[in-house]
Amino acid sequence: MDPAKGAYHTTAGLAYYKLNNLDKAIAAFKQAIARGENAAEMRSVLGNAFFKKGMLDEAIEQYKKALALNPNLTGARNNLRAAEEEKAGKR
Repeated sequence: MDPAKGAYHTTAGLAYYKLNNLDKAIAAFKQAIARGENAAEMRSVLGNAFFKKGMLDEAIEQYKKALALNPNLTGARNNLRAAEEEKAGKR
């Protein structure tokens, strides 16, 4: 796989995410976005990594960006609501 391509970073990010290496997952997802991978999907999974790390403001920002690009992303919508509730202390 070519490291210059977004797919390389997507695959790496997903592997790091599964291993709970969230810092590396976040960096890889950011690289995937920068290299043109599906921005809505990548912003949603980047939001997931931030959420899992407890970085709620960053997660909320990424979910909102994902939904601005594709309002049909149900997972991003549900995760945005969960992150906002957790931030508000409702979870």
